[in-house]
Amino acid sequence: MNKTIKTHHQLIFGDAENMKELEDKSIHLVVTSPPYFNAPFDYPDLFES
Repeated sequence: MNKTIKTHHQLIFGDAENMKELEDKSIHLVVTSPPYFNAPFDYPDLFES
């Protein structure tokens, strides 16, 4: 038995803090590429040490 799963893919370039293009609770998976070595410099209050 063959089942077809319909998917929708969309790339959005912008600020992740303001993603009005997406509906609430519509994200099921997020993939990132850590480590972010620049985080202590860009966000000095993020880490205690």
